[in-house]
Amino acid sequence: MASNHLRRIAVSVDEPKRGKFYWLLTESTGDTTVWNELYAAKESVPTYGEALRTGVGILMAMGSDGDGPRLVGEDENLSPVG
Repeated sequence: MASNHLRRIAVSVDEPKRGKFYWLLTESTGDTTVWNELYAAKESVPTYGEALRTGVGILMAMGSDGDGPRLVGEDENLSPVG
């Protein structure tokens, strides 16, 4: 039986140069110290709020069915086969 877990995705905002804000979506690898980049802004926006709203909008679109972004995999509670 497959499980259907919610993905651990974070939205963050970076400002590498004063007044140039970029949104970034990262996903946990299972190790709380390691996150992989999923999506990132190609162009900056002039405010933190605009970057944050855009990143959150991208994340919301990933789970637009109302169930959130899901990762389908094997059920961890099943006995191994073999």
